[in-house]
Amino acid sequence: MSGELDLAGLWRRIAADHPERLALIHGSSTVTWQQFDDQAAVLAAHLRRRGVGRGDVAALALPNRPEHLVCLAACLRIGVVPANVNYRYQARELDGILAMLKPAAVFLAAEQLPAMSAVRTGLSGCRTWIATARQGVPAWAEPLEQILRADSTQGAGEPCSSSPDDTVIKCTGGTTGEPAAIRWRVGDLTRNLNAHNPWLRRSSIPTADPIPVADARLVVASPLMHGSGQTRALGALCAGGTVITMPQPGPSAIWDAVAQHRADTLAIVGDPLARPLATALHRRPGRWDLSSLSTITSSGAAWSQQVKRSLLDALPQVQLIETLGATEATGIGSSVATAAFVPATGTFDLGPHAVVLRSDGSPAAVGQSGLLAVSAPHPLGLHPSGSLPAERFRISGGTTYLLSGDHARLTAERRVLLLGRDSECVSIGGEKVYLPEITRILLTHPDVQDAAVVPLVHPVRGHTLGALLQLRTGSGSAVEDVRRFSREQLADFKVPRTIVRVDAIPRSEAGKLDTTAARTRLEQAQSAAPVSEEPAIAPRTPAASSGAWQHLIQVAEREQLLLEKALASLFIDPVLDDRVGKALGYPEWPQPLTLLPLLAPELANATEDLTLYLQASADATAEVIEAVTRHHWPRLDRHGPDAVDAVWLLMQHADLAGERRDDLLYEATRNVTTRLIDGRHLALLDDRIQSLQGQPQRYGTFVLVRDEEPRFIYPLDGPYATVDERRRLIGMPLLHEDLSHAYSPITPYGAGRTTTGNRFNPRPGPGRLHTAGAHQVLPSEPAPPGAVPVYLAATLRHRNTIRQLRDRLPAPLHSTSRWLDLDPLTRPSCQFDAGIALNRLAARLCLEDVRRSKVLIAMEFSRRSAGLSVEIGCALAAGVPVIYVGEPSCSFDMLPEVTLVPDVDAAIETALTLTGT
Repeated sequence: MSGELDLAGLWRRIAADHPERLALIHGSSTVTWQQFDDQAAVLAAHLRRRGVGRGDVAALALPNRPEHLVCLAACLRIGVVPANVNYRYQARELDGILAMLKPAAVFLAAEQLPAMSAVRTGLSGCRTWIATARQGVPAWAEPLEQILRADSTQGAGEPCSSSPDDTVIKCTGGTTGEPAAIRWRVGDLTRNLNAHNPWLRRSSIPTADPIPVADARLVVASPLMHGSGQTRALGALCAGGTVITMPQPGPSAIWDAVAQHRADTLAIVGDPLARPLATALHRRPGRWDLSSLSTITSSGAAWSQQVKRSLLDALPQVQLIETLGATEATGIGSSVATAAFVPATGTFDLGPHAVVLRSDGSPAAVGQSGLLAVSAPHPLGLHPSGSLPAERFRISGGTTYLLSGDHARLTAERRVLLLGRDSECVSIGGEKVYLPEITRILLTHPDVQDAAVVPLVHPVRGHTLGALLQLRTGSGSAVEDVRRFSREQLADFKVPRTIVRVDAIPRSEAGKLDTTAARTRLEQAQSAAPVSEEPAIAPRTPAASSGAWQHLIQVAEREQLLLEKALASLFIDPVLDDRVGKALGYPEWPQPLTLLPLLAPELANATEDLTLYLQASADATAEVIEAVTRHHWPRLDRHGPDAVDAVWLLMQHADLAGERRDDLLYEATRNVTTRLIDGRHLALLDDRIQSLQGQPQRYGTFVLVRDEEPRFIYPLDGPYATVDERRRLIGMPLLHEDLSHAYSPITPYGAGRTTTGNRFNPRPGPGRLHTAGAHQVLPSEPAPPGAVPVYLAATLRHRNTIRQLRDRLPAPLHSTSRWLDLDPLTRPSCQFDAGIALNRLAARLCLEDVRRSKVLIAMEFSRRSAGLSVEIGCALAAGVPVIYVGEPSCSFDMLPEVTLVPDVDAAIETALTLTGT
């Protein structure tokens, strides 16, 4: 048996004894252990030839791809010190961390090429830049694929000279202070991994027999650039298993990978990933065969009891393991949840080397609070040669402990409740953000006199950032100038989403920030989102995606015109409309018209207009899914309001896309608090997807008011207060605010935005003029012989009252008001979220029905609506006399063609007189 283990030596032995086993899977590509070892050897040889050797640092700014682990293994083979770097960083952040690391080699992904190009001139000691991009690699970088192909014969004899005394650097975003590079001894990491490896534990390597391996199959959805994802992947490799990554890691893609590859373990990052994963399972029960999955593990972000229960409801056979640690302090604790028992949020069992220490260094008793700490092994120190601060260590009972920076209460023997961090660090979707760093960047803007950054609650990412700004007197800058400045300096996840200008930052007499007052001010702004503080931002650079969005704007307008014709073709044929309604589940649980080819294919070609619309909708679905997958969701500041609205509308009707739409919705949910993706868009889309799965709506957007009472087309998921809290977090009006407008569907598309309560203001300037095409007159049932056609005009709020009046009109008066039958609650020809197509159909019906009437009776039950005035004006222009019930309120009412009457009975009597009956 050999002595102390190291990672590269262990992997080299596994490859020699089990060459054909799969080591890495990414999409449809696979890498065997032999190939993994060969590629690492080839790359290690190339690094040697470039003068990179033991003790030199190599920065790995790479996403979750096989190349990430190959580059890591290559470095470890020859004693090069690998250092993880966040590949999402912008040029300023890269400049800072690379200046600290002073790397001799940098591995970068395609998305890092522009930022790296801006900072590389300051790294004169870097001997090679290696890019994983397949094309478009600049002359100053070497393509990794070319290196592996050209040097494939030169790695065979490359010795593996790794040692347990080699070093690994883990870069932290500031979990317990300033961002730092922590040096770890490879032997200590390897020993920790193998001593607690859930697949296979080992303390040495057999010298003669084949090394044992386990059938470990890990889908790693957490970033390999962070300690959490990296640790899980290294554990699977140390067991001789397989690490599985995904090109597009959305919820459905993750479950696809687990099912396809029969994975036993899934690694995630807390609620930001667990919540959409659970939602996907509940929306599509039985969609995936996950019988092989036994464990879901998470670290790096909070994982709530509620979300754990949701996952276990769908996967009762799985155990959920949440681990607690820090870059400098590993093995602090863990929490195991099963279908039988789910621990409270933030509750952990202490690891074997962890304790809770009081301020005097003594161990905490049950019921007492203190700081979490761990005994050796500890990191070697800070890169390049510094030590961890002395105040981070405590000696208790003769043992030296390293403080993690976490406060906790000992609730039982070896069990703790996590209370929070001692530092100014917050986790945003699993990314650690150091608040003073953000404040310092804001203060470098020449017009910012003072600034404060505060974390705010986010529905998916856990937190987002808000900032208060005190601008210098007389400065010409606006809030958006500072926001744009920060985007140029920081990774997107670090940029404050809510920024408010104040006269002074709330501080104590000692100058300390009044966090409570600052958070209250930001939460108020987050809820109100005043437009004056959020003017539209001009795009910084011409977007490569602009052509795609312009095309989709035209696609959406065409879709609306075709949908209007399709709805009209159903509306004028009540028998067909009824058949389609029954096929789509009206009125109990209405399904959208787009699903008609699946639910009742015999009806999909019932009318020519319906056939044209359904085909166009299917084509539009393919186009919008492709565009958003490639370019992500359009944003108001970069792509304009028309693109934002058009993409939402097409996504709203993209029911045939299924899981692909669900995954893209997950991305929109993460970004909604920017207010550059409309919260109402997200809510309508989420509620529609919920309804397709037979689930209650979470935001209550599918609602109409009838007889002064809300009628929810689908039930609500929870009481009003719960729904309102969800709405508040994404910037929507509260339910009671929406209900004052919900007499017709609230449609956030172009001019169809029918409520001023929505915080998202998509049109800072005049909208485009749309030219309406020629419309065929919609045929109606002929009036009975001798009948006198009468048009009944009123606001939507009083639809049912007018229906009652229609039913009691005395002969020969006969109602022509087809708008009374436009009801999304009962008819598929009035699909709730059709967009403005339904509004156009309603307008056509109203104007045609006014023209074919002999008299118009206008009911003024409340303040006059614009639509009512249009109907009266249309009647007067067509020479149709008007009878107005109520007090005069407009110049129309003074014309001789308008007869004012006090009540409905008088209106009927006057109609009979005017028509000579």
